[in-house]
Amino acid sequence: MLGPGRAIARCALEGLFNLGACAADAKLALSFIDADQLERKRRAKYLGQVQDPQARARLDQAELEAILGAVQARIDEVEAKELKTRSTAKAAGPEDMYLTAYAMLSGAVHSTVGDLDQHFRIDQNGRMEMLTEPATEHLEGVLLIVGETMVGMVRAVSKVFDLGIADRCEEWLTEFQKLYATTG
Repeated sequence: MLGPGRAIARCALEGLFNLGACAADAKLALSFIDADQLERKRRAKYLGQVQDPQARARLDQAELEAILGAVQARIDEVEAKELKTRSTAKAAGPEDMYLTAYAMLSGAVHSTVGDLDQHFRIDQNGRMEMLTEPATEHLEGVLLIVGETMVGMVRAVSKVFDLGIADRCEEWLTEFQKLYATTG
């Protein structure tokens, strides 16, 4: 389906931005690791807000507070700061991909009314049908984005590890640009 494919492509781009930023800057890589403490804190806070009595019975409030305390201590110790996706894209290099492909694909993750029409169609009788089978048309752009993202990941990893294929990345990107030109 186009929607799920777009969501996967968006996740791949986010991975590229993070991997590329970490490969480009060791200090940023450490900041990325430290920022995970903020995510752990957020998840623990969510658990503390669970209302379902059965789920709540499994959550020990004292244990949850201990986790939150330990996470907060670590946040304070490392001075963890949230990293924004655009800042990692910029550090990695493909900020233009953030401004174009990532923005376009984000609707598949943060749905708007404009994205919902990909899940329905109107049949010849004017009735709305839900699209439940995979869509194979109009995937060219998404597939090209995924391909370019994979090449970007290889480029980022090649900055850290000698894979012996970094020079091929530029060739692959040139080929992707030619394919973009043919998709209109």
